[in-house]
Amino acid sequence: MTRALTLWLRLGLAPALLLLAGCAEPDGTDVEPTPDDVVTPEAVGGDTEPVAETAPEPETRSAPEPEPEPEAEPEAEPAPEPEPAPEPAPEPAPAETASAEAPAVPADDELPAVTFDELLARIDASDAKLTLVDCWASWCEPCKENFPHVIEMAAAYEDAGLHAIALSFDAGTEVEDIDLAQIAEAKAFLAGLDVSKVENLRHGQLLGDSFGAFGITTIPAVFLYDADGKELARFTYDDPDNQFTYDMVEAKVAELLGVDPRGVVEAETE
Repeated sequence: MTRALTLWLRLGLAPALLLLAGCAEPDGTDVEPTPDDVVTPEAVGGDTEPVAETAPEPETRSAPEPEPEPEAEPEAEPAPEPEPAPEPAPEPAPAETASAEAPAVPADDELPAVTFDELLARIDASDAKLTLVDCWASWCEPCKENFPHVIEMAAAYEDAGLHAIALSFDAGTEVEDIDLAQIAEAKAFLAGLDVSKVENLRHGQLLGDSFGAFGITTIPAVFLYDADGKELARFTYDDPDNQFTYDMVEAKVAELLGVDPRGVVEAETE
């Protein structure tokens, strides 16, 4: 009986001792098998209960302290942007070569438009003893060829009382649709001449009305008016059998002014 109780105690206490020692890995020592004649605790009489196995308390481990975060490196200040290089100074423009000055083109107010009635009113209001009106146009080659003769007469007989008016028939055929190119051409032509002794105007009505007002069908045409605006003489190409020259016009001018002509008519008729 005593031996059986001793074996039972040994067998019951063995697991408890293993639990208290921890879950160590076996050290390889062979355990002797239980003899056949050992009686299990249930075979032993009495009220003694087996010792309950107690579960090992889990080890309590404190949470690992977080590792300190590395200090952030200070951001490097951006390098200052280089100042832009100053723009090079513009090279001076090459000096323009001197050229002959072109005559200035007359401004708009130097070629004002007038109707036929306004033209006669200007003649009547002037102090001129005799007024010469030369009808011309930039598209009329004979007109431009004889224009220098009008300039010469204006200068030669100014002191005797002659006033010369050059009336351009440029600007097209419609007042509402003025041909600016024609007007520019007329100005360019006048700019190449010394017209300081001539009053330059252009017709300010329908082209057909201007021809009708003068009673002509073609240009050039020249008209002579007295101080009251009365027509004294006309020179046109309307009559093919009675063509005129500007020398003939000058001879009539000298006659009406009562002065000697410059001799152009005599030279032409010899």
